[in-house]
Amino acid sequence: MMVGEFLDRYGVEKKLSKVFSFVLYCVFSSLLCLFVYLAIFYPAEFLVTEKFLIAERIPQIISSIFLLIIVAVITLVNWKKLVKSFFTGALIALLAVVIFFGNRFYLQKKSRSEIGPKIFQIDPKAGLHGQFVSITGKNFISEGKVGKVFLGKDKMIILIWEDDRILFEQPFLDRFGPEKLYLVRSDGVESNKINYYVKNPGE
Repeated sequence: MMVGEFLDRYGVEKKLSKVFSFVLYCVFSSLLCLFVYLAIFYPAEFLVTEKFLIAERIPQIISSIFLLIIVAVITLVNWKKLVKSFFTGALIALLAVVIFFGNRFYLQKKSRSEIGPKIFQIDPKAGLHGQFVSITGKNFISEGKVGKVFLGKDKMIILIWEDDRILFEQPFLDRFGPEKLYLVRSDGVESNKINYYVKNPGE
């Protein structure tokens, strides 16, 4: 008996086809879930942690719940009807390539950003000459050395410099109004800029 006849007689070929189709469907659905998750989560994480500095990182519980919602939604869709079988392999390859290079590019940028100085908050956000201002953030120290804090073009008087906290005194300035507050670490790396208002004593 030929192998082909044996497979046809016992329906092995059809069973293998169904198993292969099921595996292909699972791989496609998994990659699609991961693609949608990264396409939404990475931009959201960038806005929260880099752009608006709302938090240092998104809690793990939130990202896990978000991933479960995506899996549930995608599982409910019958992709076998929407995607023709001969397109499935090409889509799997495309999703895998996009996920790999997109994830690599984002993580490289994020790793460079995480080692740089970052200001999360200043308190108070406005002051007069002699005002003590506290800066909270991370990565303020490089090689055990302190840096400089600037308000516009003027250097501030440093009182305390720690890796996650700085306390400075606002010197006398020849101008009033909104200014950009930022720090330059000892290795020359500049932080993000925060709005600060220099009060007019006559107001």
